[in-house]
Amino acid sequence: MNTNSENRLSRDLVLQQWLNDNQAALIAAIAILGGSTGSIAKFNAIMQIIIDAAAAAGVDITGYAVNKLNKRNALVASADLVSSIIESFASETEDAVLERMFHMPPSYLAGLRDSDLHLKSLSIFKKATEIDTATTPATPLAGYGLGSTDLGDLNTKIGLYLGVIQSPRMAQVTKSVSLDVLNANFNKAEVLIDKLKKQLAPLRQINSVLHGEFVGIILINDNAATHSSSPDAEGEVGNPSYVVVSLPAGIDIASSSFRIEISDGPNCFATFNSNPPTSLPGGLSAQVINNGTPRTLTSALLNYDAALRPELILFTDGDPACTYKLWVE
Repeated sequence: MNTNSENRLSRDLVLQQWLNDNQAALIAAIAILGGSTGSIAKFNAIMQIIIDAAAAAGVDITGYAVNKLNKRNALVASADLVSSIIESFASETEDAVLERMFHMPPSYLAGLRDSDLHLKSLSIFKKATEIDTATTPATPLAGYGLGSTDLGDLNTKIGLYLGVIQSPRMAQVTKSVSLDVLNANFNKAEVLIDKLKKQLAPLRQINSVLHGEFVGIILINDNAATHSSSPDAEGEVGNPSYVVVSLPAGIDIASSSFRIEISDGPNCFATFNSNPPTSLPGGLSAQVINNGTPRTLTSALLNYDAALRPELILFTDGDPACTYKLWVE
């Protein structure tokens, strides 16, 4: 995982812990408010998926590659030993064809591609087995240095190498899929957090202490995923106009989230819309970004629709102009 993903995981774990620690009080308060606790249960379920995906996404690909290299080196040594014994046997029995087949420079096996090394080693094992079982006297290769366990050892190493031949590639696939799952569920968690904000807004009427803690946790949650990298877009939102954000080319907007920071001015509103936009600030429910309080918002929360609302629009509430920075996640 990158630093931003780790920050998102940390911030959501903080919120999950608070929800679980205060579950009984929250359930009682929500019952008084006439609401449902479904969002809390869903958030916990999504967090478990996130935790599992984060563990899988942290797989060290290097470990797989090192394991394969070790198995490869062991196979090369074993196959080279048996091959040289076959060559000696062929030379002594004046089998020129067999001698040429198994005359291999020291670097030959080591230079083969994965699949070729596996097939060549298998052919060496099969030829040695054939000679030892079809020649009189029995096991003639023993007289040329083949030990009683050498063929079995080669066969074992062939099997072990075959087992890890695809390991780094499969680990990379696992990691890639896990990152996709991770990002998708981060976005789902963001949607549920937004629902919890609205659902628990009236909480201060019946439990001001609990409401104050929740607001504090949410403030940490919204600020946790800080960015040290340069923003993907930045500029000024004039008054009383709007700005169409120029997003990076090639991104998948539908699966992306957008972190927006506002400074040097009033609060700002964000939504996907047409260009020029219609029904601003009315119509669609735009997301507010408070000055000094960054937010990370999914494209779904921002009303994205590739056909009807393809442009990300920022606008103010009529106060003086503000500046913005935006990162695509």
